[in-house]
Amino acid sequence: MKTRIVNVMVGLCLFLSFASAQTVLGTLAGRVTDAAGKAVPGAAVTLTVEETGQKLDAVTDANGQYHFTLLPPGPARLDVQKTGFGSYGETLTVLTDQKVNLDIHLTPGTRSERVEVSAPVTPLMAESGAVSFVIENRNVTGLPLDGRNFYELSLLLPGVVPAAQGSAGSVRGAFAININGGREDSNNFLLDGVYNNDPKLNGVGTQTPVDAIREFEVLSNSYDASFGRNGAGQVNVITQSGSNQWHGTAYDFFRNSALDGTNYFAHAGQNNPKDNRNQFGATLGGPIVKGRSFLFVDYEGRRFREGITQVSNVPTLLERQGNFTQSAVAPMNPLTGTPFPGNTIPSYYDNPVGAAIANAYPLPNRSVAGQNYVSSPTQFDDSDHFDLRFDQILGKATTLTTRYSFDDRRLTVPFAGTSDALIPGYGNTVPSRSQNAAINLTHPFSSSWLSETRLGFNRVSNSVNQQFAGTDLNKQVGLPEVSSSSRDFGLSQITIPGYSILGDDLTSPQHGATDNYQLVQQASYVRGRSILKFGGDI
Repeated sequence: MKTRIVNVMVGLCLFLSFASAQTVLGTLAGRVTDAAGKAVPGAAVTLTVEETGQKLDAVTDANGQYHFTLLPPGPARLDVQKTGFGSYGETLTVLTDQKVNLDIHLTPGTRSERVEVSAPVTPLMAESGAVSFVIENRNVTGLPLDGRNFYELSLLLPGVVPAAQGSAGSVRGAFAININGGREDSNNFLLDGVYNNDPKLNGVGTQTPVDAIREFEVLSNSYDASFGRNGAGQVNVITQSGSNQWHGTAYDFFRNSALDGTNYFAHAGQNNPKDNRNQFGATLGGPIVKGRSFLFVDYEGRRFREGITQVSNVPTLLERQGNFTQSAVAPMNPLTGTPFPGNTIPSYYDNPVGAAIANAYPLPNRSVAGQNYVSSPTQFDDSDHFDLRFDQILGKATTLTTRYSFDDRRLTVPFAGTSDALIPGYGNTVPSRSQNAAINLTHPFSSSWLSETRLGFNRVSNSVNQQFAGTDLNKQVGLPEVSSSSRDFGLSQITIPGYSILGDDLTSPQHGATDNYQLVQQASYVRGRSILKFGGDI
């Protein structure tokens, strides 16, 4: 019986230690003392969330301790009052998932005598051994960003490096990083505390615009058991919310190659490769009912045009007629294994399919042996994104937050890859669509028991298709189609030594969609100087 009781207790302790769910909310704790350093019990401590006006109350215990948990990130005001002492006020900023300690010293006097701390304060974060860094809003919106991808700011942190060039996660403009030597696909991305990964390569699912980000946290080591799933870094992003004042932004970043000078290295007669970028959007946030209901909405569109230059080799006009007298290539007679006389293939070897395949190549546009063709077709990268967030204060300390994010990208790459065709016409279209939704309810059952319930939904759909999917290119050159389904139509990949590969990417078409449903329930129990957190993530 004793053994069974011990086993149950050990199992319970393991559950309490390891089943906690990650949070996006902060914790503030401290001790109120007098001038002699003695505890001040019974002091009234009020924390006011400045943007919404929500007030949270606590009373110091016999040891002068106070605790606030499940705090939304952002500016807040702390006020302390106790009969026989002057009042105390301080402005601070609550950061994402930060457990901070702030001790307060009261001086004897009346409540009308007040100590006001107005200088910026950096509370001591001694409650956690996690190695984490919070990129605050002023840095997210103030630092220059190429393409306005705020995730790039994580590269400013120690232990974070870009992914290797050409890695699976960094191709086609995707964001990828290595944290403390971990694999780029071993990071976990959260948006308002819910799963936000693209499961194909374990990258970012929905990418929120800069102006819609409150702040984000990067945990690189020793983070607590509430952050699970992946063993490298945890990137925890918090979106903006509405406040008691309406505020908004509008922007348009514009770049056009028509404003460029002539490219000195461009081939004569060829137009400069395109390099056009247009990124535009707007945000709006404010109160539906002041002090109770708040709305925030944002939209961003991107229209990128970039010329991708490749150099390759294609058959000359004489070579298409079987005449290799001016070529470095000596065609071999397949029957004898010797070169054809005069480096010319006799006409009786002509085949209409072979001739059609040869004529599917473009004609050379420069006279460089082995590199007689250069092209700069345009890569199209268009996307639209919006977020809609609603915050409701249901009681003095009960809040409900709902958010829906939508991201749609249409990418066309003119070359499928360096090991595929290096002539235009055989690229890929890569459409993708991401959706992410979150519902978060925080509720205090008592001054000691607080609950946080979170529901999440994440859907990512990806495709890779031939550039001219549905067009029967095999039939046009006289080859049979390998499939009766039009989605598989294209040109079978053909390799002719010494020339560019001809035909479509061997791995296309592809399509996949993944739905992820998430339930998080966690509770906090405050007793004296200790906070016990436990819960689960399904």
